[in-house]
Amino acid sequence: MEKIISLFFKIISLNLVLIILVSCSSLQAFNPVSVLDKLFPPTIYEEIRDFRPGEGSFSSNEPRITNSLGMTFVRIPAGTFWMGSPHDEPARYDNEELHQVEITMDFYIMTTEVTQAQWEAVMGNNPSYFKDCGPDCPVEQVSWEDVHVFIQKLNKMDKTLVVRLPTEAEWEYAARAGTNTPFAFGPCLSTNQANYAGGLPMSGCPTGKNRKTPIKTASLEPNAWGLYDMHGNVWEWVMDIYREDYENLPRVNPFNTKGSGVIVRGGSWSNYAGNCRSANRITEWTGKRSKTLGFRLAGQ
Repeated sequence: MEKIISLFFKIISLNLVLIILVSCSSLQAFNPVSVLDKLFPPTIYEEIRDFRPGEGSFSSNEPRITNSLGMTFVRIPAGTFWMGSPHDEPARYDNEELHQVEITMDFYIMTTEVTQAQWEAVMGNNPSYFKDCGPDCPVEQVSWEDVHVFIQKLNKMDKTLVVRLPTEAEWEYAARAGTNTPFAFGPCLSTNQANYAGGLPMSGCPTGKNRKTPIKTASLEPNAWGLYDMHGNVWEWVMDIYREDYENLPRVNPFNTKGSGVIVRGGSWSNYAGNCRSANRITEWTGKRSKTLGFRLAGQ
């Protein structure tokens, strides 16, 4: 009888080990890019696989260009900046380790978030929850997967600039526009500068409007580099796969393609000021659609 009981527990233990091994293997194998390859043609994600920060040639030498859809891009100069936040920054999270980053090549970035009209011109539909906001309001309810289909189509439709999502480092560099404060405008964020839940400012800062919806792009004050709504309005997808910290990432042209989620930046109309800080970073799954989530394009 004892031998039977012993054999029974050995079988159970072996099964548990097998379950754990299979589970761990599945977790290690998960990568949004490889999963998406099974859903879409590989060419949809070629700009991710083939992208090498700091390499390539420019479509234009102009400081400011506008394509056939009315998307205006400004040229951001290469440079070095402090990415992340100091330990004493209010509303800071642990995944914002302060470190110096160098971007070695100029890049273009849209002055605004992609609008509903621009999305519809490429995709033939408008998925936005806030359609009544109007054609010049940011498109929302678009997933990271949707955005890459959009990019593929736009690059075939318009040859003004080869477009893509910005990397996380490019996004923060552009959002800061040469500053080291929580926002491009300083330690506080006014609702004349950004569309966010104005009743919930940073500690010690004045309250403002709570509009409770997105607003027309370029309605408020731009940062020093001419970019609108880098804080608030809608969250913005970036190209990088999320990792909890910046450890072991390159300090020159960083770009991460391994992990289990995708980074979004900037906060939205529904968030308190702390979520709209230049350093704030969160992760979403690649298929997430939300009325608070949109994007802007970069290129070269």
